[in-house]
Amino acid sequence: MWRFGLMKVTLLKTLTKDKYSFNCGRWLDINEDDNEIVRELPAEGSLVTEVMPVIKYRVTVCTGMVSGSGTDANVFVCLIGDQGDTGDRVLYKCINNVNKFEKGNADEFFVEAVTLKQVRRVRIGHDGKGGSSGWYLAKVIVREEGQPESEAVEFPCYRWLDKNEDDGQIVRELVPAGESPLLKSVTATLGGLPGWKRHSHIFILYINLTLDVSYHISVKTGDIPGASSDSKVFIKLYGEKADTSKETLLVSDNDLGNYFERGRVDEFTIDTMDIGKINRILIGHDNVGLRSGWFLASVQITVPVQGRQYMFPCNRWLDKDEADGRVEVEVYPSEILPIEKCERRHTEKCMLFYVDRIKFVLVVFLRTRTGIKKFLSQEPYLNEEMINYEVSVVTGDVRAAGTNAKVFMQIYGETGKTELIILENRSNNFERGATDIFKIEAADVGKIYKIRIGHDGKGIGDGWFLESVTLKRLATKMDESDKKKKKKNKKSEEEEEEEETKVEEVMDVYTFVAHRWLAKDEGDKELVVELVPDGESELEENTYEVHVLTGSVWGSGTDANVFLSIYGIERGDTGERQLKRSNNLNKFEKGQVDVFTIKAIDLGELKKLRIRHDNSGSSPSWFLERVEIVDLKESTTYYFPCQRWLAVEEDDGQIVRELVPVDEAFVKKDSENDGQSLATLGLEQKGRSKSTTYIVKVKTGDKKNAGTDANVFITLYGSKDDTGIVSLKASKLNKNKFERGKIDEFTVESVDIGDLKKIKIGHDNAGNSNGWFLEWVEIDAPSLGQCLKFPCGRWLDKSEDDGAIERFIFPAELQTTEYIPCEQNAISPVYAHHYRR
Repeated sequence: MWRFGLMKVTLLKTLTKDKYSFNCGRWLDINEDDNEIVRELPAEGSLVTEVMPVIKYRVTVCTGMVSGSGTDANVFVCLIGDQGDTGDRVLYKCINNVNKFEKGNADEFFVEAVTLKQVRRVRIGHDGKGGSSGWYLAKVIVREEGQPESEAVEFPCYRWLDKNEDDGQIVRELVPAGESPLLKSVTATLGGLPGWKRHSHIFILYINLTLDVSYHISVKTGDIPGASSDSKVFIKLYGEKADTSKETLLVSDNDLGNYFERGRVDEFTIDTMDIGKINRILIGHDNVGLRSGWFLASVQITVPVQGRQYMFPCNRWLDKDEADGRVEVEVYPSEILPIEKCERRHTEKCMLFYVDRIKFVLVVFLRTRTGIKKFLSQEPYLNEEMINYEVSVVTGDVRAAGTNAKVFMQIYGETGKTELIILENRSNNFERGATDIFKIEAADVGKIYKIRIGHDGKGIGDGWFLESVTLKRLATKMDESDKKKKKKNKKSEEEEEEEETKVEEVMDVYTFVAHRWLAKDEGDKELVVELVPDGESELEENTYEVHVLTGSVWGSGTDANVFLSIYGIERGDTGERQLKRSNNLNKFEKGQVDVFTIKAIDLGELKKLRIRHDNSGSSPSWFLERVEIVDLKESTTYYFPCQRWLAVEEDDGQIVRELVPVDEAFVKKDSENDGQSLATLGLEQKGRSKSTTYIVKVKTGDKKNAGTDANVFITLYGSKDDTGIVSLKASKLNKNKFERGKIDEFTVESVDIGDLKKIKIGHDNAGNSNGWFLEWVEIDAPSLGQCLKFPCGRWLDKSEDDGAIERFIFPAELQTTEYIPCEQNAISPVYAHHYRR
């Protein structure tokens, strides 16, 4: 083995005979000295007036807390300052952790280099190798060794470096907190802005922002045999002011399907900072795929803001088996042509910008060419404060206690509930006798009064013996005290009150004892259980006896799987429960009454239920007469009439209904007064509920392969509740739904979800053509006199954009229309039909 101890390097300029010395006297060896194999040496000699100092930079790399955030790949970093950069340095030796880049780690490294002066940017990435290479990077902190921590510079990221997440990039360039080029172009200051709003500790305002420069890149593949490539192509631009990172060319503007085919031109756009005049480019590929070799003819880059068009001829192979075997090449422009110069683009009127004062996170949303783009944060929940929870799950130490099923949990508190949380990480979880710990971010629900935990019953060995759950709620407490501040102006002096805020972290610990099976063939055969914190004696489990009456009309029975959620006025809901074990062998047959039992924490007085089926089986259509629920604790019966189809081919095409209770007198009616009673029943239901009918219009984009054959679903989120998952099955406008350039219309009914705040829309990725380009969603509520537009402009496709097949979308405030509300009909279409007879 060659071990290299470097003493000195001498550099001689042959033309001028100028001589420079670079003294080292250190090892370049991973087993010696500081284990580094790269050294930066300052120039010395008679021609050097001042020898630059060598600085040791302490680099702290913080891995995020999201599921699967750690990486096994080789990570490198490059510090960029006023006097050059360090070049890429592999972060090999961690000074504080053995296992580097694990979830939640703050790993420290030393990077030694000739002084950079002020560090302005950090470029960080990994090589994509290893079993778990994807990485969620929270931030990087840089400071000179020996300097106080107050001098440290923080470079936030909070994004994936993963080929299968986010935008697919595994290298990112970071700027100091608060110094993003996007934020520097803010054209207004916080004070005096119109439309200033505050949501808890989150401040929201609408401001004008200037977009980054767009570089339009045309890549021409040569017209010779074998010129095409299946590899991922990347490009890096070198400019007078700065360089870009390596950008993978993933989403084409001209959308020709397979990219980099023989004789074709593929067009891409990169939005990034202004790097000035382009000096050269680096272009290449990852050499992966059956046809990895590539013959590149030329690259053309158009920059309208600069008024320049750059021509980069290449005409060479990028192939390990051709020419010199290189798969990347630097190319210089052969000519720079003047074009019509356009002004730098600005956003349309205003964009969303807010500051989270507790996390000190700045979030910016911009409308760009590909839709709404988000910077420096995860998805915003403007009505919810997101906090951290730590969940410890103990699996029992009994035979076959472990499970391979997917485990989920939902948390209920005094101010609401979280969404369904899947408990997963990189470990083999829920083994016999094991304790699994999960760190999650979810809505702050206040003081917790119950959790619901269960699994999907899938996989070999799905039965699970749950011993206990410990939940730590990591919240922040804000103490506000007033102090007076005097403010002078030319005319007078006036006193203003200003809040002085102190942030204090608090931790609430809740223990939930289960000691029971969640298995199809053990105990009560339930897969879901609700648990209350140990010591909360006032909360008790209740048993609800559910009677489901199927109608007597022809074809009213169903073979589909039926699901039910029960909602109380006082204590949340039961969550969605599948109605599996009936008193009848064949469930939901014509004219039949099926009885089921649901155990849950006492809900108090019931206010509504949601019932649906999954449209599976040979005869899924179902005519539901009504549901009766008996509260066994209070000996009270609630009547939920429906008398409507849950069928794609019948009524309004919906397979989910929300029902509200009515008095028994309206259900137990005489047959001769059928029509009058049904009409009165409709009025009774309307009076008791705040039911809203939403008209949902969905626009599929007008571009190649934009349509989808997959099953699309939507969830509407309000300030009080959500609609649950609603399948968009029956379009009122088109037989074939979600076709290119088409608008589909659907009806969604819900009871009292409050003001509409956001939606989640997605698909199940089924069918031959499952990718989908969603342009926008429009939701009109005539009874509320409000129509909201939810712009998207992105792919929901595992092989396009960031690979997501479901998205949260928020309404565009400037496109919201308000009008005089229209009164909803008191009698539903089915009631009206009976009444006319």
